[in-house]
Amino acid sequence: ANAGIGGGNQWGEDDRWEDIIRVNLTGTYNTLMASRPFLNRAEGVKQVLVTSSVLARFGVPGQSAYVTSKTGLLGLVRSLAVEWSPEGIMVNALCPGWVDTDMARNSIQSMADAQGMSFEACKAQQEAILPSLRMTTPAEMAQWVDFVFSGLGEGEDVARLATFTGQALDVNSGSWMG
Repeated sequence: ANAGIGGGNQWGEDDRWEDIIRVNLTGTYNTLMASRPFLNRAEGVKQVLVTSSVLARFGVPGQSAYVTSKTGLLGLVRSLAVEWSPEGIMVNALCPGWVDTDMARNSIQSMADAQGMSFEACKAQQEAILPSLRMTTPAEMAQWVDFVFSGLGEGEDVARLATFTGQALDVNSGSWMG
């Protein structure tokens, strides 16, 4: 389940707080709730994966709505993991860091503009603080999704895999190692 818009917010007439919370947190909640009846009709392993963010792990100035929305998703994942466990539904999250997408490039451009830097210099600065020295690619994120869903089997595998629920996997080029 993924619903996401980024960008900053500041108190005032143009504050984006409600929009960001509505899309990122409430939108994901609504998606999960709508999926529940279909999941309950499915046989075998049932799992949902929510896209949170590394920013659920620490605060960022000017990003309070985004950080709050993604932190709220981790609470939602933990709560639904407990609530849906009797139905055999596993609920987990991925917490990506910088992924080379339009959303990330727009964020870097905003940071560059605020600091009077070029996009390239700001991107290089952000990548330099990552242990991997680069952003994650969308294809790599897809591989992590495949990793989470791979090996979903029958019988004994289901019971073993059912213990993997309520978890947040950090896939963020090493920007958070908590």
